Amino acid sequence: MKLALVLAAALLTMFLLPGCSRTSMQKQLQRERIEQKKNALKDIPGGVEGNGWHVTWYVRNHNTPDAPLLTSLKADAARGVVINHHGDPKSQLWQVQARLYQNGAIAADIKAGSITADQKSRVVNGNGGVKIVSRKNPPDTVITSKRMVWDTRTSLVQALGDVIARHYQKGKLSSEEYGQKMTYDINTGDLTVQE
Repeated sequence: MKLALVLAAALLTMFLLPGCSRTSMQKQLQRERIEQKKNALKDIPGGVEGNGWHVTWYVRNHNTPDAPLLTSLKADAARGVVINHHGDPKSQLWQVQARLYQNGAIAADIKAGSITADQKSRVVNGNGGVKIVSRKNPPDTVITSKRMVWDTRTSLVQALGDVIARHYQKGKLSSEEYGQKMTYDINTGDLTVQE
């Protein structure tokens, strides 16, 4: 009888004390499982390599986190590789044709010899003769350069090395700009020559 009373008191205490409810315990278990999955990803060595890649990169709208994911980049490549480096997957694609999106809408098309992307820093680098064609703000601006850098957290694409920007209106060349570094703002269409 005494043992039954002690067990009953212990059970009541466990469920009545704040932070020890069944819901609280389930949430703690769920947090632990998520943490275990994160740690497991860090420990997976190796990578994936192959031909004929199609990659879509999505981002979350931080203003409305429950909203559907937004497309940020779609790329087709002749060859590609993804390597997990201590929980920070890095990918490289060769002979790439890609489409950049800003806020889910098509912003520009890119063609490059290779593109590398780092998931942790969210930076995309294009090399090997890069061509960017603006699809909005203003449409039909063509930028060519040796390489480009796009921080996906911003709307800015930097073209670097022997940069030429050609602006077309109604299919005819209207102006050209030259430099070693230009920044193109996908949202506004502003093109700034910095060198």
